[in-house]
Amino acid sequence: MIKQYHVTNVITRSPHPKLDDEAERVINMIPEMTPGRQNNQNVGVLYSLPIVFQVQN
Repeated sequence: MIKQYHVTNVITRSPHPKLDDEAERVINMIPEMTPGRQNNQNVGVLYSLPIVFQVQN
């Protein structure tokens, strides 16, 4: 059985700290994932996930 892992080391950047908090909250809801493999060993994989917010005043 392949072990599943959570997303870690989340880095966000936005024009407002509340948007950073919301992006991190959403990313932490992503289900566990199968890790990348190289030479038959689990390896970390960098991934960029753009999140677009529509902000209304």
